Amino acid sequence: MSDREDAPFDPGLQPERTNLAWRRTGLSLVVCAAGGLRLMVEVHPLLAAAGAVVILVAAATVGVASARKYRSVHALLTSTDSDRAAIQDGLLPAFVAAMGFLGGLLALALVLLGEVPRWAR
Repeated sequence: MSDREDAPFDPGLQPERTNLAWRRTGLSLVVCAAGGLRLMVEVHPLLAAAGAVVILVAAATVGVASARKYRSVHALLTSTDSDRAAIQDGLLPAFVAAMGFLGGLLALALVLLGEVPRWAR
């Protein structure tokens, strides 16, 4: 590896900051899974556990996808003399938005069905 490949691409570390933001997003999904499991285990233990597993898988997916995206952008930017990189697909933001939407629908369904934990009544 040359020094160019090891060094950050720009002084502002924009690709690195973006990668860290996606890591925080994955961590917030883990916190949501733990909170949802804690809140809903009294009402629907199986549904709460299944939801937590799905969200944890989503968090792992976000972590792996963001790491791959960072590596590919870093390699692209450091392999040429250009300071431009093609915009990559929007699958990761779309995936996180879909997870948030599905979580909101589930929460709405539980509220409308009157399925709330005893402590919330």
